[in-house]
Parts: sequence; structure tokens; C-alpha cells
Amino acid sequence: MTKTQKADITDYFNVYKQSIPVFISDAQYDGHYNRYCKQIIWPTFHYQIPDNPKTKVWENNSWEHYVTVNKAFAEVIVSQYKRGDTVWVNDYHLLLVPKMVRELIPHAMIGLFLHIAFPSSEVFRCLPGTPYLTSSKLTSARSELLEGALGSTLVSFQTREYARHFVQTCSRILAVEAVENGVMLDDRLIRIICSPIGIELAALEQNIAEPQAVAAASFLREKYAGKHLLVSRDKFDHIRGLKPKMLAYERFLADHPEWHGKVVFIQVALLGAESDEGQLLSDVNEIVTRVNSMYGNIIYQPLLFRHQDFEFLDYLGMLCAADSFVNTSLREGWNLTSHEYVVCQKDNGHHPFILSEFVGSADLFTDSAILVNPWDIKGMADAIHRVLTMSRQERDERWERAFHRVKTQDATVWVKGFLDELKKAYTEQQRGVPTVIPKLHVETYANTYSQSEKRLFLLDYEGS
Repeated sequence: MTKTQKADITDYFNVYKQSIPVFISDAQYDGHYNRYCKQIIWPTFHYQIPDNPKTKVWENNSWEHYVTVNKAFAEVIVSQYKRGDTVWVNDYHLLLVPKMVRELIPHAMIGLFLHIAFPSSEVFRCLPGTPYLTSSKLTSARSELLEGALGSTLVSFQTREYARHFVQTCSRILAVEAVENGVMLDDRLIRIICSPIGIELAALEQNIAEPQAVAAASFLREKYAGKHLLVSRDKFDHIRGLKPKMLAYERFLADHPEWHGKVVFIQVALLGAESDEGQLLSDVNEIVTRVNSMYGNIIYQPLLFRHQDFEFLDYLGMLCAADSFVNTSLREGWNLTSHEYVVCQKDNGHHPFILSEFVGSADLFTDSAILVNPWDIKGMADAIHRVLTMSRQERDERWERAFHRVKTQDATVWVKGFLDELKKAYTEQQRGVPTVIPKLHVETYANTYSQSEKRLFLLDYEGS
């Protein structure tokens, strides 16, 4: 790309998007996003440890590309920064940016929000990457990721569980001090909070009323008149629990012959840029074929699998027409699809939904969704039967609780809450509010000790 082309793109973003582009090469993008982010960080953070020696991503410069892209973002931020600005870094693609910016702008107010899950320290320690020597110390990718995040003033997660995992991991790998409301790094307190994201309720309700969404809902109601409709929409990967979901539906039909011919399950699996999932696709197609051959006929298929992209308005119409929504992710940071389903059911029967207990949103819908263990096939089959036979009174009560949470914890509340907490943390840091005893800098005191001529030792035993 020529300098003129870059200048034209920059002008366009400045004028029409109020944004500033960051230019990287195709190779850097591929190594950063398609390789390191999607094949190393994403699966590991979702408890899917990369398969060694099958996965060789860390051996083909993907980590170097990840560092380079993060540096490119940091340099643009620093070039545009003005005193008093707020720097808000989002998600795992840019975990190194906070520290990079902090090193050049020590006084900056920097917030980091992680949209995905954060694993336990035992899983995080499995992040691959050979330790390497920098100019000052021996380090590794996992240490660099944590230190990068701790360049922030405040780090926020979707759930308390993820925040607790992060603090424990920093304490274990970096040997930093964990305190009640954050982590001490040198003499600086990095606040750690839980601040779950929400949806834009008004915009979603407007989309639901669009003619295309209304037509899609009407089409499904007419096509499957007299039948109960279960729906699900996921990205196509192992983490979404597609295979156990299909097996659970098969088990439901085997356990409840009274529902044969009366229920249809539509599973939409969006196309993605993830690594090869050929075996998963083969397994899912085998289950779909088996279910339809055993419980369907030439004019009725109880299980429909659509491995394709799906227009958003058509998807909303599907949620409006559904008798239940099913999510069985093996691990997921948050799931806004469940929020969207709740809103779609406002004028469409208040039908219940099934949600994996390993999804962050389960914390929000503990008393409104039917929570399931995605590893428990029989339990999920029983949950399907439960939502189909639930009384109208229980449906209404559960929906009221769910909708109240969606309405009161929307995107606006999330943004305002995060920024308020960030400003509070920044003010505390600027005031130098003492929170804990500062960490002892061993190297500093060791050097001073070795250079001193006289030394005094004060020894204490239990306050004597």
C-alpha cells in the first residue's frame, strides 16, 4: 500500500468514522489473528489446550507477529494521546498494549476489558512458547501477556470467577501480591473488577420490528405449525458444544417417544476462520443423519443443521418464533444471544431457554434460565423435556426475571460503569492512596547491601 493510499484511508476514517486506522501487513494479520489469537489464546482461555505436537503455531513466528501488531496499536495510541485522554483496550487481541503505552506515557489512564473467559492458573500455565531472553530478564509469552495486561490502571472481566482466576494466575506466575481489590505490581495497584457487558435494548427492539424479521418469524410459524421449535445459533468450533447438544437431542427423542413428530430443532452454525474442524463437521453430520433417519420421514425432519452464515434479521425472526433457545457451550465468556432471545420473547410467549452453566451469562440468569452441564447428555435431554412442558405461570415468572436483568444491565450501563470504575482507580493511583505495604525490590536492596561497609541486622520472632 502506497503512502498516498494510506493517507486517503486515514482521511476517510478521520472524517466519516471518527477513527484512526492502524496499518499492518497481511502476514502480520495472519500471524497475529488467525494463528496466535485463534489457535493459541482463544482455545487455551476456553480450556482447550493446544494439541502438541499437532499444533505448531508458536513455531512459525506467530508470537512475534502478535507482539508486532500490539506495538503498532500502541504507537498509534501514543502518537494521538493528549493529557487527560482515556485509553480503553478491548479483548485478548491486544493484551500487550497497556504495558506498551504505560512505558511511554506513565501517567496515562488505561482500562482493559476482557470479553472472553479467563482460565484457571493451571490451564493458563499450559500456554505454549519457549522462554526467551530479553535485554533485562528471562521471560515467556505467558508472562508477557500478564505483564502487558497489568500495564492497565484497571482490568475488568465478565464474571467474578474470571477476575479471581486472573489474580491467582498473576500471583502464581509473576509472584506479584494479590490484595482484596486488585494486584500490586511494584508500587502500583492495578484494580481488578467484574463488569459484565449488555446489549443495546432499544436498538434490538427496533430490529425485531423490521419487516424482514417479522416475515422470518411468520414463515417459521407457518412452516412448523403444530410443532414445537427449538433453535440454536453458534460459531462452528469444538468450544460451542455442538456435538453433545446433538447427542442430547437424540437422547431426548429416545427417552420421550410421545414427542416424535411434534418437535423440530434448528441448529445454525456460522462459518468462521478457525482452524480445521473437519472431524467435528463429520461427527455432527453423522448425528443429524442418524436422528432424521430414526425419528423422521420423507416429509418431516426433527433435526435441521445449517452450516452457513445467517442474516441478523432472519436470526431475530427465528428467536421470535422459537419455543426454546438452547446454548450448551463448553466454555464461553459471555453469551449475548441469550439476552437477545429474552427480548425476542417479549411479545411471543415468554418461552424459556437452556443455558450452559459454563457460560458467563449463567451468573446473570441463575434463576431464570434452565442451567445445564454440557458434559451431561442425559441432564440436557431432561432439560429439553422440561422447557417443552413448563407451565405458563413458570414461563412468565422466569421471563420477567430475565428481562429485568437484560433491561437494567444494558450496554449503556456497562460502558458507564466501566468508565466510572476506571476514573476512580486512576484517582486513587494519582493520590498515592496507600493500600498495602510496597513490594520489596530484592535487586535494589541486594545491590545496596553489597556496596555497604557497615550493616545492622534486626531479628524478630513473633513480636518479641
